[in-house]
Amino acid sequence: MKKLSTILIALLLLLSAEGQILRYSNYTAPAPPEPETELRGPDELWDGHSVVWLEHDTLLTESGGAVSAWTDIVNGYTLLPYASDGSAGTSDNYPSWIAENGVVFDGVNDVLKYMVSGWTTFGTVYAVVKQVSWTNADVLFAYAGTGSVRVAQRTTGEGSSPNVHAASSTGYSLAITNLPLDTWGLITLEPITDSTDIIIQLNDNTAITYDDTNLGSYTSAGVILGATHAAAPALQRYGNVAIKAIIFRDQIDDSATRAAIKAYLTEKYL
Repeated sequence: MKKLSTILIALLLLLSAEGQILRYSNYTAPAPPEPETELRGPDELWDGHSVVWLEHDTLLTESGGAVSAWTDIVNGYTLLPYASDGSAGTSDNYPSWIAENGVVFDGVNDVLKYMVSGWTTFGTVYAVVKQVSWTNADVLFAYAGTGSVRVAQRTTGEGSSPNVHAASSTGYSLAITNLPLDTWGLITLEPITDSTDIIIQLNDNTAITYDDTNLGSYTSAGVILGATHAAAPALQRYGNVAIKAIIFRDQIDDSATRAAIKAYLTEKYL
């Protein structure tokens, strides 16, 4: 009996040492909290199609304002920092956090990323973001799969700062020109693979459609905040961006769902 107890204790210590890996191995998505007891967001976000749902006032791991992890609300996926070559990140790669500014990426080497096993389907993305500064080709947020579908800053014939575009490895859309620096906005991105369109919209302004003929061969695969892949897993094009909330869905939301999610984020953050 004493020998068995010793073995059990050793096993428990081993599991504890590997806790960060095992923590979500049997993760069960929570049921929506009751609206009478805590803010839960709209029912639409609990419909099984939210892949990554992040808000800066919950499930954020930070010390002294340095963010070492940011955990998704519904699936328990934890975004972590990485070095530019794709290896484990250090404190140099931690974004910062201040309540009024959300999670801020420095545009030099800050990034958070999570690869979602088996996820290939593009969907609607909702992002409450602020451009802190502007540099040609820098990225606000991205999918982590082939094609590097993303939202990026870009100098084109339409001008430079503060323009942002839907982008991929093929090219760039026309610009959103009316998101000034240091101004919060709600960007909606919808890569629609069956029509090869990428749609980007700021708040409720007119949506911009970009026809990317290669979109059907691209994949979602995961999410990257503050950068995009070079040759995966390496990273590049770090953006100086602040994010208060971002939601990646695995479907193109219908108009009612989109309106409910946008209304929730607008009321809370804008």
